[in-house]
Amino acid sequence: MDTGAFLEELYYQISILPIEIPPLGRRREDIPLLVSHFLEQATEPGGQKKIYSPKAIELLATTDWPGNVRQLFDLVKQNVALSHGNIMTKNLSRSLWARTRRKYRVTTKHGKSSRATTWPRTCNAPPAT
Repeated sequence: MDTGAFLEELYYQISILPIEIPPLGRRREDIPLLVSHFLEQATEPGGQKKIYSPKAIELLATTDWPGNVRQLFDLVKQNVALSHGNIMTKNLSRSLWARTRRKYRVTTKHGKSSRATTWPRTCNAPPAT
């Protein structure tokens, strides 16, 4: 069976009802809930329960996430693994975000690859609309 023909047929079979899922940057109100869920997943059973400080949550909610939910989950897992206390601060999140951004590339509409390089300078940045 020709692979190209199979993929085209599969595309037409599943494209009956297209579902658009907006990127995480357009769903900033979901970030605190996702972070809470990811904290539960990343914490070992019987392990120390960890939380983010309100400033850290605010900072995460104002960040662009080119890697979407996967990048956020990676950051939460790293924070849980590397934090010493049970409250994770915005400074820890900021330093680890610089590491995770290297993994996630954004392709522009012109086909060029770029990287996410900025972290918000203030926690008071308005959410993207």
